[in-house]
Amino acid sequence: MKVSLNWLREYIEINLSAKDISHNLTMLGMEIDSIEETKDDTIFEISFTINRGDCLSMLGLAQEISLINKEKVKYPQVPIQKSLEDIHGLIDISIVEDNLCPRYCGRLVKNVKITNSPSWMQKRLISAGIKPINNIVDITNFVLMEYGQPMHAFDYDLISGNKIIVRKAKDKETIETLEGKEVSLSSEVLVIADKEKSIAIAGIIGGSKTAVNNKTTNILLESANFNPITIRKTSQKLNIITESAYRFERDVDSLKTIPAIERATELILQNNPSAIISTIYDLQKILPKETIIDLDINRANSILGTSIPSEEIINILKHLKFNITDKNNHQLILKVPSFRKDIHREIDVIEEIARIYGYNRITTSLYRLNIDDYLKKESLDDKFYKFTNIAKNTLNSLGIYEIISYPFIRQEWLEYTSFQLKNPVTIQNPLNEEENIMSPTLLFGIMRCISHNLRKGNNDLKIYEIGKIYHDPKEEQLPNEITNLACAITGKKTKISWREKSLNVDIFDLTGIFEKLCIESEISSWSYQFSLFPCFSPQVSYQISHNGAYLGIVGEISSKLLDKFKISQKVFYFELNWDYILNKSINTKKTFKAFPKYPSNSRDIALVVKENSTYKMVLEIIQELNHPYIKEINLFDIYRGSQIPKECKSLAFSITYQSLEKTLSDEEVDKIHQLLINNLISKLKAYIR
Repeated sequence: MKVSLNWLREYIEINLSAKDISHNLTMLGMEIDSIEETKDDTIFEISFTINRGDCLSMLGLAQEISLINKEKVKYPQVPIQKSLEDIHGLIDISIVEDNLCPRYCGRLVKNVKITNSPSWMQKRLISAGIKPINNIVDITNFVLMEYGQPMHAFDYDLISGNKIIVRKAKDKETIETLEGKEVSLSSEVLVIADKEKSIAIAGIIGGSKTAVNNKTTNILLESANFNPITIRKTSQKLNIITESAYRFERDVDSLKTIPAIERATELILQNNPSAIISTIYDLQKILPKETIIDLDINRANSILGTSIPSEEIINILKHLKFNITDKNNHQLILKVPSFRKDIHREIDVIEEIARIYGYNRITTSLYRLNIDDYLKKESLDDKFYKFTNIAKNTLNSLGIYEIISYPFIRQEWLEYTSFQLKNPVTIQNPLNEEENIMSPTLLFGIMRCISHNLRKGNNDLKIYEIGKIYHDPKEEQLPNEITNLACAITGKKTKISWREKSLNVDIFDLTGIFEKLCIESEISSWSYQFSLFPCFSPQVSYQISHNGAYLGIVGEISSKLLDKFKISQKVFYFELNWDYILNKSINTKKTFKAFPKYPSNSRDIALVVKENSTYKMVLEIIQELNHPYIKEINLFDIYRGSQIPKECKSLAFSITYQSLEKTLSDEEVDKIHQLLINNLISKLKAYIR
């Protein structure tokens, strides 16, 4: 919002420099984007948070500045105009959508002459970045900037049937806007209509059919209040951004409608003294609710860590226009001013007290924490924070970069998820019409990131993400949110140098990352089971289980999905249920074990087994012995050939034996090794090659 210092001074006395004004407004929570010094004025470009729509006017900003210099705001003196005609006999106004238009006010002004507006008004509008058009339109824009209440002027004689109807548009109904653009409407769009057609998109822009022109002599002034959500949706859907929409979507105070229409009337009569005005048609079916808040001054000081006297807090609240209806033992009952739509709870009032008192005046102190009590109580959030940090540090140390992606996907991508959704979690007001579903997997965010990097020439990637996925909501319940961890690798293992060419990554590089993550997260007894998933190649597609429970998936992305994202190289991917790991991982403390003092002893074994016997089966049989001297088991060769039967294969293992208490003799190692061999031969019906 552009703000002229000269214009602002018409409403409040300001003796501060532009720099001081900028500093103080920043301390009050506003963002000064720029300060432009002109020959005879200073123009501020100010950004406001979306909850402070009350500041989007000269009077609203003057109210904020009054909190700094304690000067009174000078509101325009608007004389009560004597109405010569009853508007109810001149036009009929009806509201079909009460919830979307709580209040609609109109006044008829006859016998006006369309001319240029006065130079002083044009100068004010230009300083705010608004182009002057004519005296009537300029007055509605002037009141918008002054009060923050959007207004519109219709040519009364062009309104069909002398009717104003606030309704939703009909499907495929069209309107030509003031800009001359033909806009197709849907049944979700709120419009202002006459007996035959739409004449304005409510709260956003008027239509050309009833626009004020050089031949206009009678006008209908509109000053209304609209639901902020519907205005924002419509503005985004139609891609029409106006000063009116910008304010309505931030919730305009409905009590401004009458003062704004009175102010506009007074300005019209200044240039058209012979104009005839009607009474105001005030249609209000839904009355605004008052917000009453109980405030405990002692609690406020406790939360802020301050000792602000009660009198000072009461003075702050009075300057903020709170109505203090009761005072008793530091307990206040507050009526929130109608223009402060952002204040609903006691903590909101406490934040306002801190804002006006000055954060710079609140002394810094260390939070007192009883370490013993803290160690006894570990909340789920604490645990999540610890384990997530462990995971991030582990993955970062392996050269894997974290990404954060949008959780929105397209309907067509659901066919690649690991399960079919009966009721996908859809978004009512998506940022992108095509991506209107909350993702049930982190896969598509990862794929988009890889695709984007490949287009930029970054071909060797190792990335991961920890984020939420969304599952089917049950009736009248919020969707299930689960935290998952996903990781993907593609391209070369290492950078290519002049000495040698690097190999491409493969599934074993990825499972190595997963297994390292499990070790650091205290997860053991996990296993891979071959299982077909739509996102993976049929040859490399596995489910990861932990003690029989689903833990995640791992595999090579299918060529069909790669084509969807225009990726021309292999991608390997795993996704884990991080909430499950969080619940199963208990011990976050690491203990140190001394390095072995005594040497190890290794034996090799080549075992001929049936083709359906797996490495996992061999490993489990060896682990069943639970012998303290068996320290390491490594599979180093798999052989299929003419020297063994066709239905068999040879698995070659290296077994390492070691004791922490003594040096093992060859006889001791041979005895344990033979026990291991006998056990394998017996249970697998195998033989030594």
